[in-house]
Amino acid sequence: MEQHDKQKSVNDQENCFQGRNVWVSGRRTSVRLEPEMWQALQDVAKFEGVSVGDVCTSIEKLMINSRSFSSAVRVFLLMYFRDAHETALSALKLFRSVDALNATNKNAKNKIDAYTKTVQERA
Repeated sequence: MEQHDKQKSVNDQENCFQGRNVWVSGRRTSVRLEPEMWQALQDVAKFEGVSVGDVCTSIEKLMINSRSFSSAVRVFLLMYFRDAHETALSALKLFRSVDALNATNKNAKNKIDAYTKTVQERA
């Protein structure tokens, strides 16, 4: 019974992968990834305005020799979206700084306007 459970677990893990053929550096190769990884790869290709094969060719050029190609794709996707997240956070911080600066400028303008009005009333 325990052996059957282990085999079922292995089969469940294997079923979560989808094998697809992609063109990498002008040759067709098979890649097995989770459905979420395929979706992420398609999202990157769409965002960058290239094909999935073009993204895979770039990954192959960047990959460390000891990694499997599927592993290199996963690492690339992790790095890609982590960099995108960090860029978005930086932009958000910049927008918040600009908003704070605008609020400070508005406050300063209000003080100048009040001072100008006071000076005009005294004249």
